[in-house]
Amino acid sequence: EKIREQYSPDIMALERRRDISSTDTYRIGVIGVTSSGKSTLINSLMGESILPSRACPSSSQLVRCHYSKEKKAVVYFEDGTNLVLSGNDCNQETISLFADEGFNSNNKEQVKELELCSPKFPLGKDVILVDSPGLDAFGYEGHEKLTMASLLPTVDLCILVTTCKTNSDLKLQSVLNTIAENSAANMPVILVQNMIDSIMPSADGLKSTNDVAKDHRHRLQRVIDSSNVKDKKSVKIIQYSAQWALQGRIANNASSQNLLFKSNYQKLVDAVNQTVSNIRPAVKRSRLLRAKKEIDRLAEDSKHAAGGNNCVLSQESFKYENYDDEIDQL
Repeated sequence: EKIREQYSPDIMALERRRDISSTDTYRIGVIGVTSSGKSTLINSLMGESILPSRACPSSSQLVRCHYSKEKKAVVYFEDGTNLVLSGNDCNQETISLFADEGFNSNNKEQVKELELCSPKFPLGKDVILVDSPGLDAFGYEGHEKLTMASLLPTVDLCILVTTCKTNSDLKLQSVLNTIAENSAANMPVILVQNMIDSIMPSADGLKSTNDVAKDHRHRLQRVIDSSNVKDKKSVKIIQYSAQWALQGRIANNASSQNLLFKSNYQKLVDAVNQTVSNIRPAVKRSRLLRAKKEIDRLAEDSKHAAGGNNCVLSQESFKYENYDDEIDQL
């Protein structure tokens, strides 16, 4: 009973993953360091400023975004109740009360999860975009643990948001390594290099804006090549301006088309849709492999805690016996 109680949170997490995996949806995790423009990127995909995007880190809840015929937001609380925001109530100011650390400090509102729905969502109707708390924020280390421990095992694809700033390279490599470690089936990664609107020609005039952008892309490729990602060629790089994309989608007029084109908005949408299409045939196997990896880790931990090779194993039947063969046949 002590062991059962000790591993209760892990068992609950596995059961949650099982419930998520049984649905006919594809979950895309959006990960990024604080101030990388991650929230603005999601707003650009939602077609409006709906998520808070201040420098202050978002609160410690995951936010699910997906297509819906009607615009609405649902706030799910820890006590099992929820609050539906629709019409004029569904706005950035109201959502900030629950999704911004500046208003919901230490999650005083006891929010478990948020759900944002929009008819402007450009990805498939079976796609769920999962926003996560920002990484690398001083004083908010718990956010990073939530992202890596809770989000990564439940998503089928990662959008990793970085910027053109060189000081983020070491952190980026660390996150890529963590994704590789948590991905038994080589989880696809789309690496978004945000803020290309800030790129300027070199001070000496020898390099144009395009030349400097190419240098930033090459630098990013070097980070990928030095990471622990197994299939490095599978990592797609999209240079992006979330700010231009958001402005273009909000304006929705003739002049906005130029902003959308310069932002590479359509390139990002096409890359996500193509990657989702590619993983469809193998997504069940990938989910099972990740679950198996976690079960193996927990089994090894419990065996070590019980005395290693000297422990007495229970004769009780293990309900996941022979699952390896079933996974291999997928």
